Amino acid sequence: MHRDLIVADAHSDVVLWLEAGLVDLAVHNSEGQTDLPRLRAGGVDVVAFNLWADPIYIPQGRAASRTRHMIDVWRAAIARNHDQIAIARTKTELDRILAAGKIAAIGKIEGSHSLGGHLRAVKAYKQLGVSILGLTWHNTNALADACCDQAKWGGLSAFGARVVREANRWGVIIDTAHASDAAALAAAAVSTKPIICSHTAVRALTAHRRNVSDEVIRAIARTGGVVHIAAINYLLSAAWSAAIDTFHAAHTTELERIREQYKDDWLRRTMALNRFYDEHDYTADVQPLTVERLIDHIDYVVALVGVDHVGIGSDFDGVPHHHFPADLQDYSMFPRITEALVRRGYTWVDIAKIMGGNFVRVFAQATQ
Repeated sequence: MHRDLIVADAHSDVVLWLEAGLVDLAVHNSEGQTDLPRLRAGGVDVVAFNLWADPIYIPQGRAASRTRHMIDVWRAAIARNHDQIAIARTKTELDRILAAGKIAAIGKIEGSHSLGGHLRAVKAYKQLGVSILGLTWHNTNALADACCDQAKWGGLSAFGARVVREANRWGVIIDTAHASDAAALAAAAVSTKPIICSHTAVRALTAHRRNVSDEVIRAIARTGGVVHIAAINYLLSAAWSAAIDTFHAAHTTELERIREQYKDDWLRRTMALNRFYDEHDYTADVQPLTVERLIDHIDYVVALVGVDHVGIGSDFDGVPHHHFPADLQDYSMFPRITEALVRRGYTWVDIAKIMGGNFVRVFAQATQ
């Protein structure tokens, strides 16, 4: 069954590791979660690749140039593997790529500080393959308030509303992941095309600030959009969320020291933080999760707004591997999501929507 589906994932962070030279898209890497062999093994057909620029570049006025560098890294990796993967900017291109037996790559930006304050960047990025624009990352920016930062705009700024309309114009999907509730609701009200939340979970099941409220889920659904459930334990489970909060509270000084020491070096900061997590096992007292918990969140969205408005946004390579369910550690394990949906009693038609059909529908509607 799984091999007959169009399987799509709305968020992979592997380009960060490609840029650092730590992984190779062409081979099965010992590190990370995303590469072509594992995408093939997992039957994954469409991947949205995050082209993130660390907010440290904002004060330097280099957020846009850093974003362009990440786009160049991504495009070069795709070009080196053109026999297996290609960039899709429209539904027509996506269909042609899949018909050729290749994986369709879609560019996405997480945090609109990457625009550098320029409305014209929306079109420029689209021409380079960026078809998804995230309003924020952890930081509030010139467009919108972030869920993990202080509010400045009460949701969406006037410039943010202009960007949403410009994205609609050029076939770029608005993504509310990491945005505040008010920002997500405002974006849904302004957009004339379906919007998405690319990697999140349900706040009613896990009260994490990155997770979406029922109100936001309904607002996204009213646009025709999709809420994509992430495979991150602390978003899926209240116990895991509490455990990591307790860990952070107990080690605030050490963690802040690492962040300050490497504040200008994303790679060294991330590696140091990952080592610290590995050396201090905060998961010993929490029950390991399985893919079944991800399905719980899918069930909730389906019950609230229907099966047409939920999908998968793994967030692979965005956090350390031990933050993911034990049976969903990389893309090769994606068939286990399909198997779990079968066990829950979903029909073939509904599984096809959840595993990728809903994402592809929104992509088609946004880019037509």
